[in-house]
Amino acid sequence: MASTQLLPLRVWQAGTLNNSIPANDNAIRVEVMTAHAIDVLSSQPESPEDGDQYIIGAAATGSQWAGLSRDTAVIFKGGTWLAFNPFVGWIKTIGPSAYRYAGAEDGWQGFGGSAVPTATASRLGVVSVGSGLQISPEGVLSTAD
Repeated sequence: MASTQLLPLRVWQAGTLNNSIPANDNAIRVEVMTAHAIDVLSSQPESPEDGDQYIIGAAATGSQWAGLSRDTAVIFKGGTWLAFNPFVGWIKTIGPSAYRYAGAEDGWQGFGGSAVPTATASRLGVVSVGSGLQISPEGVLSTAD
């Protein structure tokens, strides 16, 4: 399965008879951009619910996830997974702690939330989050002072 660019949103072409197709596609893109992801996973979930979102970790596996790149955002819609490439400046919340990540040139960079589980941080490749922030061995995000 290939991933697609999230932006720009699709445009209706002059003479288009079925205007619902770009509208539905754009609605999914906006949902992916604004709703939080459940977690960072490398293994495709066996029983996802419609609307479930994840960020792909390293070496994705599963019938529809195999071959997807690390950091790809996926959403389960209508019985299939749709994949979107991250972009610089995209803010995505992940997990129940609502930890926030920003799309950067080299993947997702963590920048805020109540706590970052160490496993999630390592799956995203977050070692140093910069700006005086650090992740403790217990997975707690704090300032370096």
